[in-house]
Amino acid sequence: EICSYDHFETKRRIEEKVKEMHATEFVPVLLGGDCSISWPQIKALHDSTDGNIGIIHFDGHLDLLDQTPIQGEFSHSSSIRRAIELLPRVKAENVVQIGEVHNYPSYYEYILENNITEISPREYFKLGPEGVGEKAVRIAGKGTSKIFVTIDIDVLDAVYSPGSGANEPGGFSTYDIQETMKIIAPHAHSFNVTEVNPAYDVNDFSAIAGA
Repeated sequence: EICSYDHFETKRRIEEKVKEMHATEFVPVLLGGDCSISWPQIKALHDSTDGNIGIIHFDGHLDLLDQTPIQGEFSHSSSIRRAIELLPRVKAENVVQIGEVHNYPSYYEYILENNITEISPREYFKLGPEGVGEKAVRIAGKGTSKIFVTIDIDVLDAVYSPGSGANEPGGFSTYDIQETMKIIAPHAHSFNVTEVNPAYDVNDFSAIAGA
């Protein structure tokens, strides 16, 4: 249940509900909401299960922001950064980011220093949907027992997802992601789709793509 007046209370409720789902051995599937829902979902996976955790992150953006006076530490721009701080069970070398096209240059050194795997649209189309899925599972699954998967709808080209908060050109088609997810989905222990914004949608394109 969303708490419309308290962002932190909403995050607490998400975390507790996801913990309940892990206790009953369901695979949590969350539908956003913006990408800030990923942090409590990952935290719940971390606190409810044993073993190391890999992350596969589809997004037009890196979500590696540390903090700003406007967004704080737990905004939709920071979820992957916060997750990587869950050492030693979440290691940056098990994080695979797919499709990012628009980012801050300052993230470059952070990515190199932490050995995060980036699969750009250019590399994606060279490897193909199945090749990317296999590579992502191999890296996220190396030495881990759980994999968290998140899809920000703006990883799709804007023609496929006009209803998102931060559309980007040069993204993927719905077919691309569906084919990649056929490889990844059987390995997912927690999953979400984020950033579908009905207020900006056209003929429900983004909602249908998310579904």
